[in-house]
Amino acid sequence: MTILGCLGTGLGTFKNPFAPLFTEVRPITTWDDVVGCHTIVLWGGVDISPALYGQKANRFCQALDVPSRRDILEWGCLQKALDNDVNVIGICRGAQLLSVFSGGSLAQDISFHQNGHNVITNEGEIFHTAGDHHQMMLPNPETSTLLASSDQDKEPEFYIGPYESITTLPPGFKVPEAVHFHQINALGFQWHPEWMAPSSRGYTYCVEKVSELFLK
Repeated sequence: MTILGCLGTGLGTFKNPFAPLFTEVRPITTWDDVVGCHTIVLWGGVDISPALYGQKANRFCQALDVPSRRDILEWGCLQKALDNDVNVIGICRGAQLLSVFSGGSLAQDISFHQNGHNVITNEGEIFHTAGDHHQMMLPNPETSTLLASSDQDKEPEFYIGPYESITTLPPGFKVPEAVHFHQINALGFQWHPEWMAPSSRGYTYCVEKVSELFLK
């Protein structure tokens, strides 16, 4: 039996894109609920405390300088998943937490990403996604592999980090949008497939990657 455990409230009333891949879907409310799952999914939601990646919150960050109850719960669940060889899917906030948990960081505020936008895969495929994020994964290059990234062909982008320092992204920089954190058995998607039609490419891409990397 393959069990999918779900954390967080970001799903709301939308459909779970990954549920058809598993024989059972159950909620996770404690760390111990992770044990026995084949895969867990962390949904989107509020900003992660920058204390988890060694920073202070700037004025654009909507989190406190101390981890929230949700931060602590989900961090503990990730550790439990790692200890028990449980796969992890992260959506938006969930992907950002994976970036931090695996030794990376976050940009506390990034321009031009609070609406849907195009992404391009490593194979050159471009499609549109439903996104709503103002923070950006900065994965540890030693523990993550970029699977898809934004198609940067418009005005230069920038992000605001610690002490409100501004970093302009260089021409051709690929904003991480889908990352395989291979050393912790995790996939992070910055967009929201659950907001998209099941026939859309952004939806099917996520389902295909989970099936390819976790279920074969």
